[in-house]
Amino acid sequence: LVPSFLWLFVALAMLNSLGWLRPFQDQLGQGSRACLMLGVAGLGMKTSFPHLASAGWRLLVLMLGTSLWLAAVSLLATWPLQR
Repeated sequence: LVPSFLWLFVALAMLNSLGWLRPFQDQLGQGSRACLMLGVAGLGMKTSFPHLASAGWRLLVLMLGTSLWLAAVSLLATWPLQR
């Protein structure tokens, strides 16, 4: 059984390959960013800081290190685009 979102993804990929979505690229991009923002905000709202604090300092150091690593990789990946 194939999930319905996978069929939708395949259909949109085919339409994009045919060039039929080109006139709507800006709107689709904005919608995509809005959905990503809502997802990240939803994760943030479900975060329990007292629960994280009770997990110990090692988890907090790991989270901080991972965040710094992702920020550094993102900045280095986009550095040539900023020139």
